[in-house]
Amino acid sequence: MWWWKCGWVHVVWAGDFNAHSTLWGGKSTDNNGRIIEDLLSERNLVCLNDGRGTRLDVRTGRESREFRKLRRTHNFQHFIEYKQAQAVVRRVITQRKRTYWREYCSSIGSSLDINEVWGMIKKMEGNRRGWDYPILSSGGLLAVSDKEKAEIMVGTLNKVHSTDNLSQEERRSREETMRRFGNVIQKKEKQVDTYNVPFTMLELRNALESCRNSAPGKDEICYSMLSHLSDNGLLTVLNLFNRVWEEGRLPAGWKEAVIVPIKKPGKDASNPANYRPIALTSPLGKLMERLVSGRLMYFVEEKGLLARCQSGFRKGRNTIDSVVCLEHEIRKAQIHKETLVAVFLDVEKAYDMLWVEGLLIKMHLLGIGGNIFNWVLDVLSIRSIQVRIGKVFSGCYVVENGTPQGSVISPLLFNIMIKDIFSNLRPDIGQSLFADDGGLWKRGKNVKHTVRRMQEALERVEGWGKEWGFRFSVEKTKTVFFTRRKVCDSLKLYMYKRPVERVSCFKFLGVSFDSRLTWRVHVSRVVDKCKNVLNLMRCLAGKDWVADLASLKMIYVSLIRARIDYGCLVYTSAAASVLAQLDVVQAAALRLCAGAVRTSPVCSLQVVTGEMPLGLRRKQLQANYWVNLMGQRPDHPVREVIGPSWEREVANTASFGWTGESVARDLDIFHLHFCPGALWPVIPVWQLDVPDIDLLLLQLKEKDPEVELVYSFYCHVEDRYGDCILIFTDGSKDQDTGVTGAAFLVQGMNVQDLKRTSDQLSVFTVELYAILMAVQWTGQLQGQKVLICSDSVSALKSLGKGISRARQDLVYEILLALKDVERRGVQVSFLWVPAHEGIRMNERVDKLAKKATERESVDVDLSLSKSEGKSIVWQRCLLKWQQLWEQDSKGGHLFSIYSKVTDSGNVCLSGKRKEGVILTRLKIGHTCLNGTLFIMGKHQDGLCSCQQVETVHHVLLSCRQYDSHRQILIRNLKRCGMTEVSLKSVMNVGMSAKGKPYLLKFLLDTGLYNRI
Repeated sequence: MWWWKCGWVHVVWAGDFNAHSTLWGGKSTDNNGRIIEDLLSERNLVCLNDGRGTRLDVRTGRESREFRKLRRTHNFQHFIEYKQAQAVVRRVITQRKRTYWREYCSSIGSSLDINEVWGMIKKMEGNRRGWDYPILSSGGLLAVSDKEKAEIMVGTLNKVHSTDNLSQEERRSREETMRRFGNVIQKKEKQVDTYNVPFTMLELRNALESCRNSAPGKDEICYSMLSHLSDNGLLTVLNLFNRVWEEGRLPAGWKEAVIVPIKKPGKDASNPANYRPIALTSPLGKLMERLVSGRLMYFVEEKGLLARCQSGFRKGRNTIDSVVCLEHEIRKAQIHKETLVAVFLDVEKAYDMLWVEGLLIKMHLLGIGGNIFNWVLDVLSIRSIQVRIGKVFSGCYVVENGTPQGSVISPLLFNIMIKDIFSNLRPDIGQSLFADDGGLWKRGKNVKHTVRRMQEALERVEGWGKEWGFRFSVEKTKTVFFTRRKVCDSLKLYMYKRPVERVSCFKFLGVSFDSRLTWRVHVSRVVDKCKNVLNLMRCLAGKDWVADLASLKMIYVSLIRARIDYGCLVYTSAAASVLAQLDVVQAAALRLCAGAVRTSPVCSLQVVTGEMPLGLRRKQLQANYWVNLMGQRPDHPVREVIGPSWEREVANTASFGWTGESVARDLDIFHLHFCPGALWPVIPVWQLDVPDIDLLLLQLKEKDPEVELVYSFYCHVEDRYGDCILIFTDGSKDQDTGVTGAAFLVQGMNVQDLKRTSDQLSVFTVELYAILMAVQWTGQLQGQKVLICSDSVSALKSLGKGISRARQDLVYEILLALKDVERRGVQVSFLWVPAHEGIRMNERVDKLAKKATERESVDVDLSLSKSEGKSIVWQRCLLKWQQLWEQDSKGGHLFSIYSKVTDSGNVCLSGKRKEGVILTRLKIGHTCLNGTLFIMGKHQDGLCSCQQVETVHHVLLSCRQYDSHRQILIRNLKRCGMTEVSLKSVMNVGMSAKGKPYLLKFLLDTGLYNRI
């Protein structure tokens, strides 16, 4: 490594190393590949390979040489001016890149393809990819011009939805179903139902707030335009929606989709079938879809019409539900020494070939009629698509089958269509659905009997598919025999008289299940993906526009930690040696984030970056999932997993069915009660009137922070609410103990009430409960006006919307109470008042609420929200992390400076990456000074020139050769507030905003800056 000893940092290694690794596109990793990976990590090198062939072009430097010759001919003064201007431009571009990069990092998620991040890096470097489409070929035809490409593309896409894809038997099945139910596919008479009433302005505003900016359709209307409409403009939109709702006829433009083809990664770009269609439709139409989807979702959820095992696109449900259920059954099979036979179904073109008439028949059978049925009937009729290539459009083609691509309501309609797919199966057949991803399983000791039962189930599912126009892909449908015994290869399952492929491992909803459930394959795949991200992070660490740890940590959280987290509820039962591979990945990523050297203790890296150990994080995620389950309906499929089971008494495993309860008890959340995560009340929210919320004082404060709010309050109340009874409400929480209380106070009537509420509630919750107490008290009045004053903006805004993600139960209860008092002729209004500004009654109710927290016992036992439960879990896990930090024998240097762990970490953020790295290394205590180099085996004795071990403590506080510089540093730091000369004081004050320049100057003057 002569180049390393010479101090060269800009080095390119090129050669044939005879090494294979998944990091540079290989199918596997051999011994030579692991050696190269270790070298990359050790020397902080970036792998430039991405799986494609590489070559070196020696002509690349010619342009630079010619430019230098040309530059010599210019006037020298002009040359100086040019260089100055160039420096300014370079600085501005770098700053803009930093800002944009931080925003980009905050928006990415675990589902993002890492190639997209590499593409963004190339863009930041000035290398932009072209969007030209190559010559397309289909059926012997070549498309050269944009018009030809658009036509060949739209023809290919339209074939996907064509009825010609159906076999004769499938067509006969559809015709038979139509003969039985065909008379129901017609417009329905108007029905007086809760879901068929006209839409309200509240629904429109809430739907508009939930919209995200997206590309407009042919009408060129975008969401940002709609969100800036005046009240009159929104009223016009609402009237249009209600007219469409009553007539059951949509504008033709809402059913037209412009398709922008995007090439699928790794596919042949000349084949039009290898493009993913991105549909651009009218935002007005999609906005109305949100309104209809909310109504329809309420109807099917409140009536319990969807399949119990369906977890896709439902509130409070996710992919992990199905994964946990399957893993639990496999563990039980292992305990009983049984074999579990699982089949993972794949529906061919599930959304593209969905039978529209069959969907309408299903809706009729579920009792869905009136306006909502007519609207769905029209939205699925005579839809058209056209493809756009550049600025050229193809012709319009009518789509025969399927739901609208990119439609808001399509997932819900699909759930309705597929709701009874498993309805005819025996109760001992395990079931799972996530949208169109289905799974069936059965366990038993007699494998042949189990296979026969599974074959019966598959035949019934196959028959259901023929009846309702679905076809299952035999090629993509797989079966796995989960067992520790050898199973005869002759045992097979069949679909459409063709054998279903039997595999030893299958990726089910993102989690790789191997037949013995060791999780080795899953963890190995996660590690391989994380290696690519580590390579990406090494590249980013050398960019001047990736300024600090925050951006790199966003990459780690989004692309590494999220992948590690997913599925950890089930794979936490893997062997310790398997899970240790993930610990290595985390340590490498945190080392890159902080810029730490390889010898840095892992515990110090975790503390300095604010990332808890993975074992503890898995416990936190298990507890979070437990909290979510406790807020679900009793029919939630995973509730059975954590229910009573005698298998827990005879066997011990780290599966969630076994550990979920113990984790909840260990973190002391088992006894807590949680409110419903998804609320489907008898009276829907759109049938309740939301109150008037007066935020005038808040608007005044936002416009002019210096405005006299107390005077404005009294003037406003006197002018507008002079004839009202004033009630002031407030909630309080002791942040140290978690004790909460709520109170209200009636002005001029000597009426007040205070209650201590459950511990660990959020301030938002107790503010809402205080308002509820006040509203319930107004039920004693008759025909009077009441003004309820609260200093909680979030609580009042939630009431104004009728929606709260955290406490929908309390908001709904307040709305019901308001409806009840309105029957008594009481008019209730709400006003926001500023807190701690000197409004006498508001200060009194604030003291009253704090007094409620001093009561010895709880007066009102309120259930916790999911977010409140997760906050408790985090606090308990933080305490356990603190215990681990205190007990760890490593990391003593950092512990002497920072003895407390926090989620934000203790890294020193700096505008320059190098400064941040140096200061972080000083904190950890492992640097490139001789003492650490000796540990690495790169220095003979690790001693300083004064014959003492050269450590951070030594160079900062005791090394004689730096005495003069140290005296200046100490003097400057004392001016910044340092009271004693110790390592802890020097580090704390020296890394503050005031002291950092002095510490950096000391390092520069002593020459330590470039050595650390």
